[in-house]
Amino acid sequence: MHHELSSVQELFLRGWGAEQIPEEPEYASCIGDDHSPFEYSLAVGAQRAELRLLVEAQSQTPAAASNQAAALALNPLLAQRFGASFERFDAIKSIFLPDSPRPPFSLWHAVCFGQHGRHDFKVYLNPLAQGPERANQLVAEALDRLGLAAAQRVVDTITNDPGLPSTPNYFSLDLSDAANARVKVYFQHLNATAPQLDRLFELSPTHRRGDVVEFCRALVASDGPFLTKPLTSCFSFVGGQDRPLAATFHLPIAHYVPNDLVTLERVTRYLTSQKIDPSTYAAALRAFAMRPLDDAAGIQSYASFRREASGIRFTAYLSPELFREATDHPSELRLKSASTAPQPIPAFRAQGSGTSPR
Repeated sequence: MHHELSSVQELFLRGWGAEQIPEEPEYASCIGDDHSPFEYSLAVGAQRAELRLLVEAQSQTPAAASNQAAALALNPLLAQRFGASFERFDAIKSIFLPDSPRPPFSLWHAVCFGQHGRHDFKVYLNPLAQGPERANQLVAEALDRLGLAAAQRVVDTITNDPGLPSTPNYFSLDLSDAANARVKVYFQHLNATAPQLDRLFELSPTHRRGDVVEFCRALVASDGPFLTKPLTSCFSFVGGQDRPLAATFHLPIAHYVPNDLVTLERVTRYLTSQKIDPSTYAAALRAFAMRPLDDAAGIQSYASFRREASGIRFTAYLSPELFREATDHPSELRLKSASTAPQPIPAFRAQGSGTSPR
């Protein structure tokens, strides 16, 4: 499994992953708070743990147009080596990928590492590619081309709520031609509160009233409003359905806690309350950390959950912190000083204590 994980990681980071980390990012990727262009995430719940990797492909001279070209060059390699299907992507790429792309991003790739080399790939596209005023229109056109026009009713319900300013900010697509391949629409909610998001999640048939409020109180001891960095929601759809398959809540926890040790303690208590063994999560966070957890917040950037039939599915998002001082809080990030020596990009260090995917 470790060999397969490394093989996919090397493909995702080809051409730049072995280079020394520059003192400052050449291009401001918005994957990481400090502009790190990749992150890992670990999902735990009643089912087996899953390790994932999200990457923004980098060109030799990173920029909006050249990074888009580097990302597009990755597609045929994923198709050839892993059987990823780009039929649905090809149907909508003209909507989101302009000839002259602008920051912050055009195309990201992600993988969920599976057993026996059966990995699940997906892409993320930018609904804001033509400006926020056209975001809804781009999402509507993409859903229509994918045979999901009925799902636009949910998008309109979310974005037309006058009490909850919401904008589509990611459009995700499973790179699969299976009948259950998902389309996900993500929304950013400015200055939102936990009760507002909890009511919004009633659009999902799997939601249980109070889930979002309980999650926020357990992890950041607050109902909001969340002003430092916005809350995010994700609604997933499959063909032939006008209702979401599920909804996922994303909390930028690093902006609302003093350090990662507090995050570890609070997440551990929350998982235990949900009857989820926290040992895999705790081992992964400690294995990934390149500094003491109580130095700052930021190794775990986000915490998310979705409710499934089997219960809560929790995900921790882990940043390599390539471009930030260990003493910085995410709300006041500074780039590394010129005296900081470049380092190799750190890979995920799987250990026998439960951090490798199962």
